[in-house]
Formats: sequence, C-alpha cells, structure tokens
Amino acid sequence: MIKPIGNRVLLEIEKIEKKTASGIILSTTTEDTYQNIATIVAIGKVEDNSLEIGTKVVFDTTKTTKVKNEDKEYLICNYEDILATLG
Repeated sequence: MIKPIGNRVLLEIEKIEKKTASGIILSTTTEDTYQNIATIVAIGKVEDNSLEIGTKVVFDTTKTTKVKNEDKEYLICNYEDILATLG
C-alpha cells in the first residue's frame, strides 16, 4: 500500500461511466474517467485531524499526482488541496 508522507493525502479515484439514456456505456479516455471526487484511503502526517480515512472529498484537480499500484489508480495531493467533504 502507498503511504503518503508529510501533509499529503492518498485518494482513490471515483470512476464515472458515461451512459446513454438506453443504458449503453460509452468509451472514454483516461482523462475523462474521473472527476474531482475521491475517497481518502491514507493520510500522511498532518496536524489537522478534520479528515478521516473513508471520507469522500472534492479536491483541486490541478494539484494532484497520479500513481498506479497493483492495477489501481490513485491520486496524491496536499492536505490543503482538499476543498470540501461530501455526505
């Protein structure tokens, strides 16, 4: 498992599927398969404890690093780049 260091957060990307009204799934490029919503799967060393593992968040898509581990895609971003929580 990837363990973020410093004030970074590991996010699991929420995949989106584009479907027609009749239910046909449309193919998309890698850039189109995720939005700015993800689930926190690991948190580095941060002083603020307002976020927990498992929380769905909205993040700044311009300040992330993509990483692949065991055929899963994750994003790493700074804790400060989490914009909001969902739910």
